Amino acid sequence: MTEFNNTFKNLFKETNQNHDIRKPYFEAIRSLREKRTILSLFISFRKFSPLEQSDADILEEILANEDNTKGISLILDAPGGNGLAAERIIRICKSYSGKDFEVIVPDKAKSAATMICLGADKILMSKSSELGPIDPQVAYDIGQGTSWIAAHDIVSAYEELFARAVRFSDGGISTLLQQLREEIDAVKIKDLKSLIKLSEDMAINSLSNGMMHKASRNEIRNRIKPFTDPELTLSHDSGIDIELAKNSSLNVEEIDLNSPLWAAVKGLYMRSQYLVNSTDVAKIIETANDSYILR
Repeated sequence: MTEFNNTFKNLFKETNQNHDIRKPYFEAIRSLREKRTILSLFISFRKFSPLEQSDADILEEILANEDNTKGISLILDAPGGNGLAAERIIRICKSYSGKDFEVIVPDKAKSAATMICLGADKILMSKSSELGPIDPQVAYDIGQGTSWIAAHDIVSAYEELFARAVRFSDGGISTLLQQLREEIDAVKIKDLKSLIKLSEDMAINSLSNGMMHKASRNEIRNRIKPFTDPELTLSHDSGIDIELAKNSSLNVEEIDLNSPLWAAVKGLYMRSQYLVNSTDVAKIIETANDSYILR
């Protein structure tokens, strides 16, 4: 196994980025985390490849072939995707771990990936790790191809335009209002509002069954506003660091940047992220024993 220091130097030497290159890092992390099952999910931030239900299927297949009696540690680096898939991944990991499920964030776990973190029993982060708002994103064509847009932004734009149209109306239906109704389906807006509420409800349910089980739903709702309130998050791309996560009453354990655990986690991260960001690979789901490479 190469040393954990000089990661970039070693990475450039490793032209054959197969599973055997990453396996020693899984084994090192497992040893440092009391023989837990170490599972990774890396998704590219550069490709259009959201978290989805099939990822949960693969995770379950992998865990079904592991001895999870010591608990499960999921190393997670992903931009987000389907909230229902995130909820299912939480359920799978808790079921197979006997409710001893932790998430390790080597860099960024955003959106639906943050939701997975909220459903864990513990989150391991360093001062350089980052979570994000959990308001849902939807695929939307803004005239330049399909992009992921915050559902809240679409709803807010619709409501603002609708209010302007009503103000300029002469008692009937203005031309602006007619155009608005033609361009944006009101039923779609209602669906997006339901999606926003569903995202918050799923987070509250996960926390009430996990790390905030002693708190009421209203208490949880208030504590996680940095993750759910657009007035506070300002942008879906906003970063939530370890201090803000702790201030939100999450069960967060800090990993020292100079510790052997962080060196092993970052060693795995650098090699996995090289694949999903610099090759045609979009996702990696792995343990020391299994590897699923998705393109």
